[in-house]
Amino acid sequence: MSVSLLGVPHTSARIDSAQIHRGDGDIMRASDIDGVDFQRYFQWEDDGIINVEVDFPLNKNYGSADTLIVYTVYGPYRTNITID
Repeated sequence: MSVSLLGVPHTSARIDSAQIHRGDGDIMRASDIDGVDFQRYFQWEDDGIINVEVDFPLNKNYGSADTLIVYTVYGPYRTNITID
């Protein structure tokens, strides 16, 4: 799954894990992330955007009732999944 992360340019952040909470109550945990490493600090670039690939177990289609939660050192960030 491609995810664009937005942060404050030239500051540091850390992503510890990511999960998708399905509308049916199922929880899928990310197995890997490309672009930054889980539990390692990284620096936001000049534009404050980092594009990453988050790998989840093979699954059915994602829907608008599903929520992506990215757990950071500063707490969880929740967003609904939008399908393009």
